[in-house]
Amino acid sequence: GMSLFGHHMEDFATILRAVNSCWRVILGDFDMSQLILEGPGYFEAMLWFWTFTLLVVLIMFNMVLSIIMDSYTEVKSQLGGDSETLFSQTYEIYRRWRGKQKGE
Repeated sequence: GMSLFGHHMEDFATILRAVNSCWRVILGDFDMSQLILEGPGYFEAMLWFWTFTLLVVLIMFNMVLSIIMDSYTEVKSQLGGDSETLFSQTYEIYRRWRGKQKGE
């Protein structure tokens, strides 16, 4: 953000201000019209915003998935070697759901 908006906007002029502005974007506390009007242009502002948002969402999703898989692995290791796999559990849940949908 600093390299793209730093020359045009005071909020991205220094590294600390740019980090603060990115944090505000993550929290939703920012003015998109200011980003578009005072920035280098509409296309650049939108490209930066959506790329930044997508990367943050992917990183957060990866963290949540890691926590879930870590907990699953820990519980599965406590159950022993003859426990069901994630795939077999998912298939069983799907099979029961389909049976319920069909009225079986």
